[in-house]
Amino acid sequence: MTFRRVRLSLLTIWNIFLVLPIVSSDHDYMPGYHRRLHPASYTNKDVQEISDGVVKTINILIEEQARRRFLEHLQQLRASGSNSLPAPSHRGQDDISEHHRPTYSYQLPLSNQINPNEPIHFAVGPNDPRYYDKTDEMLSGESLESVGIYPQDDQKGSSANEGGNARLSAPLLPIQPKIGKGGHGRNRTNSAASVGIENSITDRTNSNAVLQQPVELGNRFGMYLIAMIAGVSAAVTVALISVAFGWYTLHKRNKAAADVEYPAYGVTGPNRDSSAATAAAAGDRKLAQNAQMYHYQHQKQQIIAMENTTRSSIHSEQPSEDENEEGDYTVYECPGLAPTGEMEVKNPLFLEDAPGGGMSLQSSLSADGPAVASTSFNNNEQGRLTSSAAVMWFFVACCFVLLVLWLHLDNLKPPNFPPGPKWYPIIGSALSIMNARNVTGMLCKGVERIAAQYPDNRGVLGFKLGKDNAVMAITGDSLKEMMNNEDFDGRPTGIFYETRTWGLRRGVLLTDEQFWQEQRRFIVRHLKEFGFARKGMTEIIQNEAAHIRKDFEELIARGNGKEAIVQMQGAFSVYVLNTLWLMMAGIRYGKDNSDLKYLQSLLHELFTNIDMMGALFSHFPYLRFVAPRLSGYRQFVEIHECMHKFIGAEVERHQRNFNPDDEPRDLMEVYLKTLHNNNAPSESFSREQLLAVCLDMFIAGSETTTKTLDFAFLYIVRNPAVMHRIQQEIDEVIGRDRMPTLEDRMNMPYCEATTYEALRLFMSNTFGIPHRALKDTKLCGYNIPKDTMLIGMFRGMMLDETLWEAPTEFMPERFLKDGKVHIPAQYHPFGVGKHRCMGELMAKSNLFLFITTTLQSFDLLLPEGAPIPSDVPVDGATPSVRKYHVAITHR
Repeated sequence: MTFRRVRLSLLTIWNIFLVLPIVSSDHDYMPGYHRRLHPASYTNKDVQEISDGVVKTINILIEEQARRRFLEHLQQLRASGSNSLPAPSHRGQDDISEHHRPTYSYQLPLSNQINPNEPIHFAVGPNDPRYYDKTDEMLSGESLESVGIYPQDDQKGSSANEGGNARLSAPLLPIQPKIGKGGHGRNRTNSAASVGIENSITDRTNSNAVLQQPVELGNRFGMYLIAMIAGVSAAVTVALISVAFGWYTLHKRNKAAADVEYPAYGVTGPNRDSSAATAAAAGDRKLAQNAQMYHYQHQKQQIIAMENTTRSSIHSEQPSEDENEEGDYTVYECPGLAPTGEMEVKNPLFLEDAPGGGMSLQSSLSADGPAVASTSFNNNEQGRLTSSAAVMWFFVACCFVLLVLWLHLDNLKPPNFPPGPKWYPIIGSALSIMNARNVTGMLCKGVERIAAQYPDNRGVLGFKLGKDNAVMAITGDSLKEMMNNEDFDGRPTGIFYETRTWGLRRGVLLTDEQFWQEQRRFIVRHLKEFGFARKGMTEIIQNEAAHIRKDFEELIARGNGKEAIVQMQGAFSVYVLNTLWLMMAGIRYGKDNSDLKYLQSLLHELFTNIDMMGALFSHFPYLRFVAPRLSGYRQFVEIHECMHKFIGAEVERHQRNFNPDDEPRDLMEVYLKTLHNNNAPSESFSREQLLAVCLDMFIAGSETTTKTLDFAFLYIVRNPAVMHRIQQEIDEVIGRDRMPTLEDRMNMPYCEATTYEALRLFMSNTFGIPHRALKDTKLCGYNIPKDTMLIGMFRGMMLDETLWEAPTEFMPERFLKDGKVHIPAQYHPFGVGKHRCMGELMAKSNLFLFITTTLQSFDLLLPEGAPIPSDVPVDGATPSVRKYHVAITHR
């Protein structure tokens, strides 16, 4: 009991500490001013926003705890085989607010309300019928099956698949015979077994039936990473100064030790005490040892000479030259050899006029004990050491001044730079962007919030992201001006854009200038030979649409013969990729190819955890050494290594089967033939470039079009009237006896308008691929220095209230005028200028044929009791729909 209270209290305090800086710093600066507001100037609204942010974060923590406890108890239920819990009751979804549904229906009780003797109730997902329970009842074995959660031993519905690939269908989902009111569009009274498609790549969670969500680095660890950036930067700066200071000090000490006189040695001989050793430690130890041995031998020679003199009765005042052939000696202590008193003896090595400087040795010899030698520095040496210390401190002061000057210049905005949040040393305006993103939940909405603080921005905002200056075009006019200006046709450089291609600038998406022009021209020209943008492309897309119809019919047949429950997130990803990959590599993947699914899951995770501004390690490169996982660098490298391995295997297969005399069958063979014949237009052609091009095409074929289809069907499911009108137009123009073709598009304006409207709403949450200024230039009257990164935000173009009526609503009718398709002049979802998307025609064709073919044969409705899925996207480099399921039935 006590432990639970302490843990919950500590976690609550920690989250308050985390949230307060996030929600409060957004109010620190007023538009047009660069002064920090006093806390007393906060309004009631500001305080309320801060409080709401704290409560929101605490609720997120509570929900996560509830989910973990739910999963732990679920494992216990499976292990014990317990099935004695009461079945839940239901109520209709009409009783729940459509716009304010929590992720989980359960909230943890307060710490003082927890009873350790009572089991903890569970949190359930919004697709679970128990989401509408009025009481917090616990899971029963029957209700576990109703939401598709099974122990491994009880899973049903799996079957053999094409080519031995992964499973086609998910576990059977028995529907409860007793269904409450509130169904969406229809009622079902019979118990049915429905089947779902597994769209995740390799279901690594089958052992515990838990879907793991990727960690959103930008939201949870943002503050820690910013603090780490500042701390590491400060530590690196201090370390550099310390190293310089230490090197300088050591250098001076070594020089001083080489210049000063050698020390005098007091008590000498084999048995000298530790004080003599301490005195000698400041000088040359080797010289001290040599002097001791020399003194010992000298004493021995003197004793021998005295004995010889005594025996021969010959007295001499000086030793003979034979006995002292080594030359002059420094006289050390030798009891009995010198009279009591003081005497000064000089050694030629230590004369004052010697090159190394002078040294005077005074030995005081007394009868009471041994004399002690004292050493004194001359005035010149003392002045030299004082001067060295002054130089050292001057060097340290210069380093500090240069550091401050560098931080100031690095933090200084260029003249006439677009307005934006305040820049801080090292981190720039990254903290302001992160705060706005956390408050709004999405990067594009956060930028929109910042833009509202600068009403005279002319559609342009200026930022500093770590080491990079960045400018963002946020309105339709500024976006078109940026894309049409050839001075902005560059692509950013740096570790983020080069790590993906082995530290080089390769590919076609993130290259520029002559290299990009050659590669784009070559790719487009030869793709047309295999059907790209021609009649052959229509046949490829129609063939994939036929596979969609066939696969849906098989799913329904494997269920109860009436419907199939399908998870729609990524349901069309393999089919979309095949339409391009057939031209690129001449191969078509099955819907259950486990390797392909795994790659697509990695790609989805990557695009969820980064954005078009890059990643933290791209703006703060040293973070890849300090915090490689928190900064996203390790995941970035690992995901690209997996993709390189997958695509490289396909290139190697082509190389093994390549015959230069045969006619090329796909773009890979064209590229290999060009390399084999050594007739490449330039040095930009290489095997690495082929791999990079395939990687870019794989990403383009898997991400943007697939996610646009996900959103298109989401809006159709949320608006059944739109689906019925599309089906009516299909019946009038095509009927049900033949497949739709692209030639039918001109006679089906409402279907085409639906694709344009889905594109508009998808792009309203999207940023374009970043550009780079190739030279100093201007944008909307502001100065843009060379190498500035430019980012286009389509939200201003697609949701401008002066251009669109009810811009956030899904209304295909806005693209119709007098019964025909009308595209406004400000509508540019594929960009403008030289970098306009080269896959525009294929994307439009995929959208039209996949939507019409699916709705020609099937109805897509929400399962009974399921809530209306949210249209709020998951943020990332490209927005994603949140997971939802639909019931697919024959019309």
